[in-house]
Amino acid sequence: MAGISTTQFSNTKFNTLSSYVMSTLDSAIFPMSLENISQSPAYPDSLKLANLTDCDEVGEVLCSNTRSIIEEIEFAYDLDSTLAAYYPSDGFIGWHTNANFELYNAICTYSQSGNSFFEYEIGGDITRVNDLIGWSVKKSKWSEQSPINHRAVANGDRRITLTFSSKSENDVDSFISYLLS
Repeated sequence: MAGISTTQFSNTKFNTLSSYVMSTLDSAIFPMSLENISQSPAYPDSLKLANLTDCDEVGEVLCSNTRSIIEEIEFAYDLDSTLAAYYPSDGFIGWHTNANFELYNAICTYSQSGNSFFEYEIGGDITRVNDLIGWSVKKSKWSEQSPINHRAVANGDRRITLTFSSKSENDVDSFISYLLS
C-alpha cells in the first residue's frame, strides 16, 4: 500500500459520538499516560489517550454508546475494532508498526480544529497527514512483511480515533464506501 491519505465523511452516529465526547470528556477525564511500555516496535513506547470502551475510564454512558456503534459496525461489515481512543489536547500515541497484525484498516478520526495529525515512515521518509476538521477516514495495511512505522499526535487539538480492521481488504473497502456515501 503506497501512501496513506485522508478523506472527509459525515455520519450521524459518528457525529453524535464526537459531539458527546467533546462536550463531556476534557474536564472529566484523566487519560492513560504511559512511558516505556514496550520493547517491541510493533507496539507504541508511549501514549496519552483514553480508551473509549473502558467504562471505568470514560464513564458508563460514553462507553456504552461507543460500544454500541462499534458492535453495529463489526457485525454489519465483518470488522474488528482495534482502537477506540480519545486524545486530549496534549495526547498522542508514540511511534509503532502494528507489525504483529496482518490487517487492512479503516482509521476513522475526528479532529476538533484540524491541528492534529497522523505521521508514517516508509524508507526513512516521514509523511505527515494532517487531520481534517470533523470526521475523516484513512485506509492502511499493517503487516510483518511491510511494517509501517506510524504515530498520531493531538498537537493542541482534541482528537478521536476509531479503527476498524480485517484480513479482508474488501470488508474494509465496503465499510469505507458506506462512510463516504
